[in-house]
Amino acid sequence: MSLYYFHLKDGCTIFDAQGSDLPDIAAVRRTALATTTEILGGMRAGPEFWSGEPWKLWVTDQPDGAGTTVLTLQFAAVESDILVDARTSPQLAASYPEIAEAVVASFPIKPS
Repeated sequence: MSLYYFHLKDGCTIFDAQGSDLPDIAAVRRTALATTTEILGGMRAGPEFWSGEPWKLWVTDQPDGAGTTVLTLQFAAVESDILVDARTSPQLAASYPEIAEAVVASFPIKPS
């Protein structure tokens, strides 16, 4: 087993100084996904989350962000006008037909 350190950047940087003792890279991946899901699932999605600034969790083999980076999970949330996109983007409609149909059906065009 080896120690892996899970660090977080979300407006500020939080370094892991203790680490987690895990048997292999598969366990590191599972732990990284579970940690990310727990953190993002518990967030209050305020305006800073939707600003497009990347949220990042990365894992190293040394404490405090030092050493070799084993893996990185990075997310950026950006709000857009999906209604406009669903009506005007053939690519969106082709890639996600169920979503485009649901959006258009939910917000019918009102006659002017």
